[in-house]
Amino acid sequence: MKKKKLINKGYVSHHLLSNDQIKIIKKKIIYYYDLKKKINYNKKICKLYNKDPIKAGNRYDLLNLDLDIQAIFYSKSVVNKIKKLFSNKNSAKQIHVGIADFQILVMLPNTKKEYLGWHQDSAYFEYSSKLHSNLVVWTPISMTSKKVNGSLDLIEQSNKKGLIKHEENLIKKRKKVSLNKRGRYFINENKINIKNKINIKIESGKSLIFDANMIHRTSQDHKKSEDIRFTLIARYKCLNKLMIN
Repeated sequence: MKKKKLINKGYVSHHLLSNDQIKIIKKKIIYYYDLKKKINYNKKICKLYNKDPIKAGNRYDLLNLDLDIQAIFYSKSVVNKIKKLFSNKNSAKQIHVGIADFQILVMLPNTKKEYLGWHQDSAYFEYSSKLHSNLVVWTPISMTSKKVNGSLDLIEQSNKKGLIKHEENLIKKRKKVSLNKRGRYFINENKINIKNKINIKIESGKSLIFDANMIHRTSQDHKKSEDIRFTLIARYKCLNKLMIN
């Protein structure tokens, strides 16, 4: 695990999950979306979302609530790797970690409905203001390929500025504004140093881990794809840095 890279740049990519853990996630997707062998998984799921969005939403909710999937991100093997990223001078064994939030997002092919503009995750959730006390684990899963649909744009070292003031969209406007302003909260582009923008592509099953104050967005470099991206997002807190002496 490249701890120094995380501290210096605010992000690192890593094979956080084992092959067996990835298999569990895929089996659960197959189960909840009622996928059978010898069918096109992507077409079947897209058809469900187009023809019966209520049923598709129900399957999505069940996937998010599944304890076996969530247990992967609570597991000792994963948590120990997260502890090493939080540890600096202290031994990883002395680090206490809590999970602040977990969710699964589904990105259908050839659509921009689920895009988010420039933002920090710390704007959406109650985080400590201390640097590196909160990490976001972003893990994309493809059912059919090592490549996944889409990527993220990051602003390198932007996490060092701490929480930046965000603008807020009204519910009715969140998916109607320009791509840079999508979502509940967004940062105006005039507050962002675009020169430090980098595009990060992560293969299926690998994790991008970044500071909660990292400015990022759904990349607009969108190529046509028939692939569905299931993105598992876990957010961790370093409890040591929240303790009151």
